[in-house]
Amino acid sequence: PPTERPPTERPPAERPPADGAGDRAAKDVAAASREYRRGRFEDAARLYERAAERGADEKTTREAQSQARTVRELQRALRDGQAAADGRRVVEAIRTLEKARGLDRRLGGAFAGTIDKALVEPYYLEAARAFYEKRLPDAAKRARQVLRVQPDHSLARKLDGRIEGAARELLDQARTLRDQDPRRARRLVDDVIKVAASGSSLRRDAESLRRDL
Repeated sequence: PPTERPPTERPPAERPPADGAGDRAAKDVAAASREYRRGRFEDAARLYERAAERGADEKTTREAQSQARTVRELQRALRDGQAAADGRRVVEAIRTLEKARGLDRRLGGAFAGTIDKALVEPYYLEAARAFYEKRLPDAAKRARQVLRVQPDHSLARKLDGRIEGAARELLDQARTLRDQDPRRARRLVDDVIKVAASGSSLRRDAESLRRDL
């Protein structure tokens, strides 16, 4: 996640303008957004809080307070998520960094790419664990999340190939069971459909078999 720049002692000083409280609050909100995009989270939160204190109108006050809370919550989520990732606490890292991504989206999405990159290693580790626990749909989901962000991730690419191979074996089992145990065969095919990439030959073969069951 982004390295937060050290906050200034207080939001940038401004001369009392001649315009009204609403205009001053709007200027604070605009300045807060700029500080957020620069990674100055503490300054951004303070500016949102100052905009709320202007008391220009109820809507502006409510929105500025909400933005200030969101910035501080995101700041904590980034810190805690990175600590969990560094400690290989995979489930915690994914949960916390995905929360940070959602909070960042509410603030304009300035750090979406950075957060996605921070999720690459936790996603890969979770994919590998799911594969060895034979949870192929979960493994496929996480491996492809890695590859969407980092297509040249060689370990994820190799794992994705192994997942597809395991899914192909499930499809072969389903074909064998189609007459003697069609219910189980359907469950196997449904798992293969969850794993197979859209438009792939594996997906087409699985869907074709599913129609026959």
